[in-house]
Amino acid sequence: MGRIRSLLAVLAVLAVLALAVAPGAAFAQAPAAEIVSVDGKGEFREAPQSTWNAAKVKQGLFPTNYVRTLDLSRMAILFADRTQLRLAPNSLLQIKEAGKGPDAKTTVNLNAGRSWMQSKTAPQNLRVETPTAVAAIRGTDWEIAVDGDGRSTLSVFSGEVDFSNELGSVNVRRGEQAVVERGKAPVKLQIVVSRDRIQWVSSVTLDPDRYGPTKGLDLPAAYARVKADAASAQRTPETFLMLADFEAYRGELVLAERALDEGNSRYPADPRFLAGLSRLALLAGDGPRALSLARQAARVGPDSVELLLALGDAARFEGLASESMAAYQRAIDLAAGDARGWLGLGTVEGERGNLRRARSLIAKSIELDASRVTALSEGGTVATLAGALAEARASFGRALAIEPDNYVALTGLGILELRSGNLDAATEALLKATLIEPRFSRAHIYLAAAHYAAERTGPALEELRRATESDPNDPLPHILASEIRLDEIQPAAGAAEAREALARMKYLKSFDAIADNQKGVANVGSALAFMGLESWARAAAQDSYQPFWGASHLFLADRYPGAFDRRSELMQGFLTDPLAFGASNRFQALVPTPGNHATASVRYNRSDDVSLVEPVATVNGLSTTTSVPFAYFAEGIATRIEPGNTDFEATAKTFTVALGAKPTSELSLFLYATRLDADVDLGKRGVTGEFGQIDGYASRLDVGARYSPNSNVAWWLKAGTSKQDSDYDTLASVFLPSQALERSSAFNTKPEGRDTALRQTWKMREGVELTWGAEYSKLETPKTLVRDVGLHFTGAAIAKESLDQDDQDRMRSLYGVGRFGSGAFRADLGLGWRDYTKTRDIHVVQPQGATNFYESYEVRGTDPMGGFAWKPVDSQTVRAACRRWVRPIAPDTLMPVAIAGVPLEDQLVFAGGTLRQCRAQWEWTISQDDFASAHYQEAHVKNLVSPLDGILNTGTDITNLDRLRNRVLTPPGRGDELEDTPVYAEGIAKRTHVGYERILGRGFAARAHYTYTDSENTDPIFPGRKIPWLPRHHADLGVTWAPGAHAFVTVQAAWRSERFSDEANAVPVPMGWDARFNVFLESRDKRWAVEVYGFNLLKKRESDVFGAVASWRF
Repeated sequence: MGRIRSLLAVLAVLAVLALAVAPGAAFAQAPAAEIVSVDGKGEFREAPQSTWNAAKVKQGLFPTNYVRTLDLSRMAILFADRTQLRLAPNSLLQIKEAGKGPDAKTTVNLNAGRSWMQSKTAPQNLRVETPTAVAAIRGTDWEIAVDGDGRSTLSVFSGEVDFSNELGSVNVRRGEQAVVERGKAPVKLQIVVSRDRIQWVSSVTLDPDRYGPTKGLDLPAAYARVKADAASAQRTPETFLMLADFEAYRGELVLAERALDEGNSRYPADPRFLAGLSRLALLAGDGPRALSLARQAARVGPDSVELLLALGDAARFEGLASESMAAYQRAIDLAAGDARGWLGLGTVEGERGNLRRARSLIAKSIELDASRVTALSEGGTVATLAGALAEARASFGRALAIEPDNYVALTGLGILELRSGNLDAATEALLKATLIEPRFSRAHIYLAAAHYAAERTGPALEELRRATESDPNDPLPHILASEIRLDEIQPAAGAAEAREALARMKYLKSFDAIADNQKGVANVGSALAFMGLESWARAAAQDSYQPFWGASHLFLADRYPGAFDRRSELMQGFLTDPLAFGASNRFQALVPTPGNHATASVRYNRSDDVSLVEPVATVNGLSTTTSVPFAYFAEGIATRIEPGNTDFEATAKTFTVALGAKPTSELSLFLYATRLDADVDLGKRGVTGEFGQIDGYASRLDVGARYSPNSNVAWWLKAGTSKQDSDYDTLASVFLPSQALERSSAFNTKPEGRDTALRQTWKMREGVELTWGAEYSKLETPKTLVRDVGLHFTGAAIAKESLDQDDQDRMRSLYGVGRFGSGAFRADLGLGWRDYTKTRDIHVVQPQGATNFYESYEVRGTDPMGGFAWKPVDSQTVRAACRRWVRPIAPDTLMPVAIAGVPLEDQLVFAGGTLRQCRAQWEWTISQDDFASAHYQEAHVKNLVSPLDGILNTGTDITNLDRLRNRVLTPPGRGDELEDTPVYAEGIAKRTHVGYERILGRGFAARAHYTYTDSENTDPIFPGRKIPWLPRHHADLGVTWAPGAHAFVTVQAAWRSERFSDEANAVPVPMGWDARFNVFLESRDKRWAVEVYGFNLLKKRESDVFGAVASWRF
């Protein structure tokens, strides 16, 4: 019996200890949810308790906890699985279970009232119970209301929900509603619902203390007093304003508008009513009406600060920056001590990318009113965009200490965490922001970026859709959605988003929010180019062209067939956005986020002539958390070519590095360096014939900067240097039965080039943009040749002959271009001046003596340029442009390469040569799936020609800036790119082109182009001959297919009539087909990719080439 008593005593002690420990263990576990905001009075209690306690922001909630809202009160809750929930007034909810992780389940019980919920991460594990039904959620946005009799009403705004009880079930989809009563099965109603029914889900707050009669009262009592005062005879303007605030807070926008209308009719001289009506329209998402009301009010009271602030808010929402800024500035002029005008103007400047001015203006607002949380929040956001992350974090800390549920501060904090690489913290902050104010477009855009960075594509696209609903004019959500679709290799869907973006580009606030990559994929034409619809893509890119946007330049670089135009746009793009090449090699970041990436790939191809093996190792990355954000890129390539039927063997090593930095938001720095070392054998040793060996290197260094003090002005500056040292040694041999004859030669060239360029573009006002610049380039090309005077027996003494040559090319140029007009008509007019000189000192030594030669060439004069782009209707564009241009010796230029959307025809002219070009072009977007184009062009070309050795400056740039693209998928080819470089003295090329491009559906797209060319050599030596490589008839066909599963197929074919490879037309190239294909496949996580390809198919006189590239990205 004693042992039993002892055992019972021990058990009793253990039980007491368990009770003592259990609460501590419960509180030690992670909360299942967090209260994000409380308006009015919210309460909570634990299940075993009957006493309710006041709920507070940032309070954790656990399974079995109850929460409730009292009259005129609301609560926002964020669950651990990132489900968002809002409770309306007089609601009661219990958290039954909740967790975090892919297998966790969340179940809540709405006993009474009304709740709005949204789940993007794991909606299939979410259940909502009511007294009469259970809602099994399959996504993603819905409202449930439970009345006093237990009648449950479900409204679904996106996704679908299974609504059931023991008597039956219904499936409720987007825009549908269902009800269930006690003792009855659920019934779907034949009505259409929208988010307009949840106007109560907003960030509208109340401050009864600012209305004297309600000071000190709680919300229900204050509301009752305001309604009573509004019905009395002593109604004041404040009574109607306070009543409107209460009704807007309750989500009764019609009643709020009625109160404002009545107040305005009784007190028409009080501007606050018209301002309130405009802001109420904004709250309802009706931007055009808000702007109309604000403009009307501003005409009535042009000196009313309230009306000017309302006009600034409405114009800003509609993307009308100039009108918004003018209104805020007028408000500041009238009331310099009012912080709101400074804040409004600073916010607009921040959205436009004028970060320095924005920070100054918002700082002034904070100085005038340090308690204004929105000013602290906007200040932190602007500091984040300017890279002042520590300052931004301090601003958000101050803002959230004052008002923990301020959605602007939470959004800014989310942007800061996203740019700092803290993905979970960013997502949590942005979820809280969108929960508190679902209409805040900025929060949805950055939450989409956070979701996509976490590889949650569906939720990211849904957030972008919500952003477009909140701000229908903003093209940014469509641009980002297009980027996501391209990342998923869904180009047709990407093109649909790009069309929507293009229609809204005039409302784009700033490009700073957009993360671009090396290919300029943020450009609205990217999806069309992905499908090989080049003419359509080029038209879209020109329609959306912005000289201050890196994506415009980087994307256009791929659209142009000529190397000079391409490199020029690449240089301008990387100077404008020097962080672009730090972008992820896998998923496209929608906003700049830090990361380090690497790619390892190997290419192998083979033909009857040669085989190639080329391993490539690439590293790149972006740092945004340091005091100076920077990007880096480094690549090494080892190339080996083995001979087949052709005696050609080569090895080469290429090294490329690049650095980009933004010390301040206004200043960008860029550095690019590359070196190519090559060793090439031509021919065979030990047999009759000529054996040649090339050994040497070529290097290039470019440095540059861009300074943009505001969004309307930018300066570009760059300097480059190139160096090459190449030896070409040959041995001509004739093997006889007993001995051999030979003749050797040794050639060396050491070109060194230097170039500098300066450009400024200034948008003076809407419809007037001026660009001017100055450039200088120089190339020194020393050459030496030593060779035997003739064949001789091996080992025998032989006389030598030699050549020492020094060529020097210099060019100085100035230019100015004005762009005038906007909307349907735009004209470009400009004038350039250049002075190109070339001198040649040649010293020849032969056995009979020495001879000196000197040549000098000068091309000096002015170069007019002009053109226009006109849209007679929205679907059609007419372009026309004429210009004269002398090609510089530099490999690129900062000058605009296109006039009115017509690029330079740089494929036909060499350095020092003169191009006179005119082109008329018509573009027609027939439908959302069809595009047609036609153009006629004349190009008159006169290259530099020496009587000694013919056409000059025929060398090409082999330092490939395009390596910074870090491509894995080969883009479809350009149909207007020539087979080879035409070498000729002078001539005229007249080309007529028609093209048709179509998105076929089911992932297919196709293009068909035809070009008729009439070319004539006008040099006296070869009069009337054809310009090399220009066929009279050229048909280009292409099909692309995106079947899904991250696969992409490209098939292209070109038919060309007979053309010639030389100026004398002595070497014809027969007519025929030339075809190629590419098949690309990557894993869903984009870690690995394989591309199989073939080219030169069906091409006469050239062997087929087949190959594959395997890439691993990490």
